[in-house]
Amino acid sequence: MSGGADHSGESDRAERDVSPFGPLVRDMRQAIRSELGAFSLYSVLPRVTRDVELRKLIEALRTGASQNISEVSALMEELGGRAERSRWTRALVAWLLALAAPVTGIRLPLRLCHEAESTVSRWYAEYAAALARIGEFERAQRFTDLSMRKRIHAVRLKTFVDNLTMRR
Repeated sequence: MSGGADHSGESDRAERDVSPFGPLVRDMRQAIRSELGAFSLYSVLPRVTRDVELRKLIEALRTGASQNISEVSALMEELGGRAERSRWTRALVAWLLALAAPVTGIRLPLRLCHEAESTVSRWYAEYAAALARIGEFERAQRFTDLSMRKRIHAVRLKTFVDNLTMRR
C-alpha cells in the first residue's frame, strides 16, 4: 500500500465484505442523500413564502424528512451500512433555490420536492419488495410505511404545485 491512503470506496468495500445487504445499502445511500436534501430545502422554504397554509405544509414535511432520516439511517445500520448525517452540497443547493425564489417563484422548488418525494417513494417500495423476497418481512414493512409516507407527501405537494400561480 502506498504512503497516502485512498479512502474512496473504503466503506463500500467494508459493507460488501461484512453484510449480505451490501448492494441494497449502497442503493439506500442515494435515498438518504435525497432525504437530507429535502430536509435542507424544507428548512429554508418557509422563509420565502407568505402563504400560511403552504408554510405549515413545508414545516410538516420538514418534520417528516427528519423522521425519515432517522428511520432510514437506523435501517441502513441494521443492514450493515453507515448512513450519512449531513450533506453540505444539498444544503447549498437548498439555499440557492430559496434565494432565487423571489425571482423564479416558489413553484420550481416545490416541483423539485414533489418529484423527489415521488422518486424516493418508488425506491422505498423497491427496497421493501427486495427485503420481502428474502424473508425480511419486518424491515420490508418499515420500508413500505416509508414509501406510503413519501407518496402522501408527494400528493400534498402536487396539490400546491398545481394550484400556485407562477410567482408566489
